Amino acid sequence: MRTDGHLGRFSAAAGFLLLFFCSSLISCSSNPAIDPAPTPMAGKREAPSGVKTSINRQPQHRAASDTPIILVHGFGGWGRDDIPNFFYWGGFTDLQETLRGAGYTVYTASIGPFSSNRDRACELYAFIKGGTVDYGEHHSAAFDHERYGPTYPGVYPEWSEENPVHLIGHSMGGQTARLLAHLLRYGDPEERKTTGGECHELFQPGGRRIQSITTISTPHNGTTLVNDIDLIDTIIQAAIISVATAVESNLFPSFDLKMTQWGITREPDEPLARYFTRLRNHRVWSEIERDFSLWDTSVEGAAFLNSSMDADPEIYYFSYANEETATGPVKGYKIPEIGMLPPLMPGGVFLGSYTSTGPYPIDETWWQNDGVVNTVSMRGPLLGSRNKIVDFDGSPEPGEWNYMGLLESMDHGDVIGIPSAHLVSPEGYDSLVEFYLHICEMITALPR
Repeated sequence: MRTDGHLGRFSAAAGFLLLFFCSSLISCSSNPAIDPAPTPMAGKREAPSGVKTSINRQPQHRAASDTPIILVHGFGGWGRDDIPNFFYWGGFTDLQETLRGAGYTVYTASIGPFSSNRDRACELYAFIKGGTVDYGEHHSAAFDHERYGPTYPGVYPEWSEENPVHLIGHSMGGQTARLLAHLLRYGDPEERKTTGGECHELFQPGGRRIQSITTISTPHNGTTLVNDIDLIDTIIQAAIISVATAVESNLFPSFDLKMTQWGITREPDEPLARYFTRLRNHRVWSEIERDFSLWDTSVEGAAFLNSSMDADPEIYYFSYANEETATGPVKGYKIPEIGMLPPLMPGGVFLGSYTSTGPYPIDETWWQNDGVVNTVSMRGPLLGSRNKIVDFDGSPEPGEWNYMGLLESMDHGDVIGIPSAHLVSPEGYDSLVEFYLHICEMITALPR
């Protein structure tokens, strides 16, 4: 379980991703497995049959059903109670409450910001259904962490095959949603074998409890940011110093990294910067490979995840890609546009020129990016995958990925409204809120 071969690149990429997270707080040869860069959204926004909305006029924004919508944050994300008045979904705009005001039943998940997709899926289950998180006896023993995690009251205790939910995931949140769907359908045979079948219901084979999964900026095929970036080892130190300066006033006294399974808990009155530093120095950051977010979001880790699960034949899948880069004057490299969030620009430069050989060659088709994730990776599961991906034509079929198109000139923070949902609007929409209302209208009108 050690990452001797990957340790250097994980350490470097971790520093940059932590910088992105910290900045949010401070601002309160060709690869045959990958298609060319995703096409723009123009002409790709038709809604399913029966949904009265289009890019050419204002949607009605009326929920066709009261099926709950769960917003699932990505790497470095936070819950509604962690940072006062600054939301992962919307920044200074409370997207959850705005969507609720339009008639939708919406909840914002609060799960581990740096945990693996496996651990996050278990937490997401408990967040929705209620109860104490069970990471599984076999899994916990294999990775030497606690079996049980936090206890959630549950936002939708009646969750069942008859009462499904919709999941909207940003970045790594899309991967987490997919893994939860896989566990709900097939369970975990290792857990059943270890316990003689006496395991948590999440690890037992079951039916569909998720009606749709929508992913935005998701590294379905990993991000090449999780590779050697020499300058990042110094950036992480600068990030920690910046956070220390910003939060010594104890602006976020209740902030929780939700990694109690690893024994990482915040001490009373502990400064946030010291809390981050303890995480950065913990063995999970440097020694654990396949039970940590940096493995899951690497190209190899994402391909492993893709090969482990297929699309559920009863779930509708939608994916959005985005970018904020332009072609530079040197070798056609992609460089950040002027509007990219400054903390994301180093990553945008690196992603825009990185190539490699190996089992999954990285070439120029990977250069377009949003500062954190390669745009081509957002289309849907491709590497190691048997999933079918189609351009959305207005008539989605369950069990296949509907690619919804490209959000142009929008970086990794813009698509969730960081720092403010009012600063950037997707082309064809009056606002970012309008874009999310469109998604809600579309998925709540899907046939059951």
